[in-house]
Amino acid sequence: MLHGETEEILINVSGTIEEMVKADISYAGTVKKCSGIPYLIKLLTIENQELLVNTTKAIGALARDTESRLEMERLDGFRLIWSLLKYPSSSVQASAAWAICPYVKSSRASSEMVRNYVGGLEVLVQLLMSSGEVQAAVCEAVAAIASNPENLAIMSDHNVVQYLTQIALSQHVNGNDLLKSCLAKAIRECCVWGQNSKEFGQRQAVSPICSYLSSKDSDVVREAAKALCALSRDPQNCITIHQCGRGVVRRLIRHTGSRDEELREAAAGIMSNIRTLALTTEKIRFYQSKN
Repeated sequence: MLHGETEEILINVSGTIEEMVKADISYAGTVKKCSGIPYLIKLLTIENQELLVNTTKAIGALARDTESRLEMERLDGFRLIWSLLKYPSSSVQASAAWAICPYVKSSRASSEMVRNYVGGLEVLVQLLMSSGEVQAAVCEAVAAIASNPENLAIMSDHNVVQYLTQIALSQHVNGNDLLKSCLAKAIRECCVWGQNSKEFGQRQAVSPICSYLSSKDSDVVREAAKALCALSRDPQNCITIHQCGRGVVRRLIRHTGSRDEELREAAAGIMSNIRTLALTTEKIRFYQSKN
């Protein structure tokens, strides 16, 4: 890889590095020791779509390793990855967004670094209106970045709630379990800021997420329940969940006994919020009847 091979060979090599590191993170140390990281970063500047896709995937896999990530930071690799979000190819944009996710999740410095890219978060949020291939990756990136309150506030100012809701209400999300899972994750994380949870409800995003509970994909069901748990902290959203039909409530009750701990806790949280709202309403009615 270090001796001027053809781009076709480089495509295969970078793809192999990604698969190796994904299978066993210890291979990241080998790549670093062989001076592979600087060369991978250099490949990000070559105008070859397939090579860019494989290289960003390799860098994303390597970002899970602390030492490799630190070297990539020193080489300005994260900025180059972020710049590829503007590349005129949905495949490159998607692979860049996927590569951003492990970096953001693994690096404490990433939150501030993201804000330093002028207009970077706006570009990311606007990509939510791209094709399904890009949308799933960007939803995952939004979910990762939203864990930082300042970044979530900026994305909220750039209408992230509106764009996520538009995806939820669109037809092309049907049959795309990966997009459903990533979308639900992004909605859950974005509920934390300000009135976002209420705004999701006002924009009619709650009912589509309720429908995900009937999915045969366990990841979709788990992420949908976690999103609904966050959404149900708003009273009106609780009402919407309850009004989605007995099937939704029955599924939630069944999921409170799930072996999946995250699903079990999310379902229990939703039911608790619904019960709390119901009890509060009854108390208000009782006191009103006394007066």
